[in-house]
Amino acid sequence: ATMVGLVASNFALQRDDSSTVSSWTLAAMSLAYTALQRARVGSAQTRNRLISIVHATVLTAGSALCFQEWPLYVGAEGWISAQGGADRAAAPVAGNYIAFWPVFFASIFLGFLEWDLAWTLCHRDRVKDPATIFHHSLFIAITHYVLRYRYYAKAFAWLSLAELSTPFLHIRWILNEVGMAPGPAYVAVSLAFALRFIGTRVVGYSLGLLDLWLSRELWLPANKGLYAVVVGTHAAFALNTFWATRVVGGII
Repeated sequence: ATMVGLVASNFALQRDDSSTVSSWTLAAMSLAYTALQRARVGSAQTRNRLISIVHATVLTAGSALCFQEWPLYVGAEGWISAQGGADRAAAPVAGNYIAFWPVFFASIFLGFLEWDLAWTLCHRDRVKDPATIFHHSLFIAITHYVLRYRYYAKAFAWLSLAELSTPFLHIRWILNEVGMAPGPAYVAVSLAFALRFIGTRVVGYSLGLLDLWLSRELWLPANKGLYAVVVGTHAAFALNTFWATRVVGGII
C-alpha cells in the first residue's frame, strides 16, 4: 500500500511546496504504519484507523486556522488566488493576503487520501468499501486541481471541518472490536459521532454550499475546471447525505 501511495504522489499536477507536503505526509503515514506493525498493535485495519484518527484531528485543528484567514481575503482571493496557476510566481496584489493555511492543510489532506485509497485498494479482499473509494478518488482529483491553481481556499475551511466526526467513527469501531459494544462508552461515542457527522457533513456542509453560491460572482471567472470541482463538491454532499441516513439508522 505504501508503494502504491508513493507512486500516486508522483502524478501530482503541481511540483511545488504543496506536492512536497503531500509526499512527506505519505512518508509519515508509511513510517507510522510500519511502527505500529512492528509494535504488534492490533490488526491492519486497526493500525490504519489509528492513523486516520491522527490525520482527522490535525485537519480539524487546521480548519480553525483556515477560518481565521477568511477576514483577510480581499476580493476573490478566497476563491481564486492572486498566485494561482501561471501567475503563481508573480508578486501578490498590494494589500492582498495570499491564502496559506488552506494550501498547507489541503496538501496534508491529499497525502492522506492517497495513502488511504492505496491501503483500501490493497486490502479490498477483506475491506470492501466502494463508497470510500469513490470519496477518496473524487477528493484526490479535486484537491490536485485546486492546489494547482490555488482555488477554493475559503471552501476548504468548512470541508476540512467535516473531519470532526472521523475520530469518533474509528473509536466506535475499535470499541466494537474489543467487545465493548453495546456498553455505555460505545453508546456515548456513537452518539458523539452521529451528532458531529450530522452537524458538520450535513448542516455545516449545507451552509458552506450556500456561501459557495452566494459568492458565485467571485469564482465564476475562474477556469472551467473549477466548475467540475463545484459539481464534485455537490456529489460529495450527496454521498454524505447517503451516509447520514445510515448513521441515523444505526443510532435508532
